[in-house]
Amino acid sequence: MEVILSQLSDFFKSYSGTVLFVALSLILSAFAIHSKLLPRHVRPHNGGNVKQSTKSKFSIKDALPAVTIEPVDPNFDWEKEKPVPYRPFKNAPYRINMAIQKADPQNIIVIENTYLKSTKLRERIMNERAEISMACHPSAEAALKELYCTVTDFLMKKYPMYFYTKDNGTTFYNKIKNESFPLDPTMEDRLEVLKFLGRTIEEDFIILLKNGDEGELENEYVWRAGVSCYPSGFVPGEKFNKPLTAIHSPVPQYLERLKVSMNRFFERLRVHEFVVRYNWSIQAHTNIFAPSMNHGTRTVASVKPLSPEDLDFNKVFMRVEKQCFTRLPKTKADIMFIRTYTTPLTRIKAENRAEDFCGAIDGLSDDFAIYKNKILWGDAVKAFLKGESSGSTEKVYDFDIFEAQLNGELMKN
Repeated sequence: MEVILSQLSDFFKSYSGTVLFVALSLILSAFAIHSKLLPRHVRPHNGGNVKQSTKSKFSIKDALPAVTIEPVDPNFDWEKEKPVPYRPFKNAPYRINMAIQKADPQNIIVIENTYLKSTKLRERIMNERAEISMACHPSAEAALKELYCTVTDFLMKKYPMYFYTKDNGTTFYNKIKNESFPLDPTMEDRLEVLKFLGRTIEEDFIILLKNGDEGELENEYVWRAGVSCYPSGFVPGEKFNKPLTAIHSPVPQYLERLKVSMNRFFERLRVHEFVVRYNWSIQAHTNIFAPSMNHGTRTVASVKPLSPEDLDFNKVFMRVEKQCFTRLPKTKADIMFIRTYTTPLTRIKAENRAEDFCGAIDGLSDDFAIYKNKILWGDAVKAFLKGESSGSTEKVYDFDIFEAQLNGELMKN
């Protein structure tokens, strides 16, 4: 297609108007057929308008100064780098808000001792569940390739002992995994670029583009591309090509409390600005790829609560998402990185955080108690944390959730 288009000027000079009209019609017809042959998961959502909005209250002048990424210590060893112990719960009533704060741009992407197993698991998920874990709408291809360049540049600057160029600077090399990919993704298929990013970093990522100012998705930010290997209670494939309001429809009080502020946040996010927020939940199973189970609905609010005696609390986890946001300089696409951490409740108890955590559980409102599945695990978890029951936990040990899922079956939708 690129070759045909590049030769149009010569074509104009060589042929009559009638012949030109016929030929140009054939070209446009071929392009239309090509678009219809795209995989279903990269077509527009419900035929929705996909024209990207050019309207904004902000300009390039609002971009912050570019950040210099500093390399880690030369003695850095990824196999010895323990995951950061995020504990975002509070001993207080839960209040729905975005709870955003300034992020350290040096830590948007991190390499920790889970890296190799986690990225191998991500590769398996993308291979076996591609239809729900990854997609890229054509309108997001330029943003995806800009993100690829941003991520590879970040990795080479922060972890130069593990990520660097080869072949006279034309190849990006991952020493940990012994993998290579072209440094310039311009000519690469967008799905291959998705796969490479998805198996090179542990973070899930979402590319959000503001839609046009007319039609079904008027002025909403839309999930146009991304890789989501570690979903928690939702099927990513059902969220692709949907606006923020539709994506968050299951979240209690979203329309009343968050819709306006969230769309305003994505509108105002600036180039070179880095923002982070955290959330937490509990899961009483060993799946980090969890497209189901982690959220409840009113239709299952009468579910039978778990008994602590039936649970090994080495395998019951506090699940934390570290969500980082920024805006790309060229395409102005908004980017969301999601890093998922799972911490066994045996460790939370050993940290003497039981009282605070029980207070956070009690602080969940009726709607959020249902949404976070508190009715299923709440009493059992509190009984363990308070020392009222040890469950079936005879001893404390380290359970490797990545190893278990690599060797087990992937959860169904």
